[in-house]
Amino acid sequence: MRTVEDYWEDFEHFGFIKHLKDGRRDYILDEEKGSGGFSILGDTETAVATISDCTLYRPLVIKADNVNERIIELGQYYTGLASYYEKKEKSCEFEYGLNAYVNTFSFYGYKRIEPHVRFINIGFAFREKFFSSLPITLEEDFFERAACVLNPEPIVIPKITAICNSLKECTLEGGALKLYIQGKCLEVFSLLYNYIYKE
Repeated sequence: MRTVEDYWEDFEHFGFIKHLKDGRRDYILDEEKGSGGFSILGDTETAVATISDCTLYRPLVIKADNVNERIIELGQYYTGLASYYEKKEKSCEFEYGLNAYVNTFSFYGYKRIEPHVRFINIGFAFREKFFSSLPITLEEDFFERAACVLNPEPIVIPKITAICNSLKECTLEGGALKLYIQGKCLEVFSLLYNYIYKE
């Protein structure tokens, strides 16, 4: 069984170099593999914000199977060429805009990012411990309903898009960054929760 941490390690195996700082992890591409990288901001055991801005010199294929943890991911996809698939002949490209995915129990498949196209994505990921720490008790059907509402296609929640846009301007560090990201994660999830039950 793979964990989310195993998934992050796959990026290091590809050629991203990990740099740890208080409140963030930066993964920078080796110069031979491409330029740029991505950052994971916040508490990696509960909820994080992610900022990706990179250009690859060869395709990146990440195996994303058997992650047996309830996770919700969403991201504002600006530029790039990326897809997901279980079998190559049934590949589906990510669409520009706000994409969301609910992993109710486990997922089997692959994610692929194409080379020579600048890839920019800013988003959030909520893990199992985040849901159990909320000041409310989620409905019994929450994850099933969330999957039905969020998984099929891009969604439109302008306030979440605005929050994603604002992350690019954040210059906070250390404890201030942790507090900022924790607040933004709660804000984004509250908007997402409202969207799921308004549908």
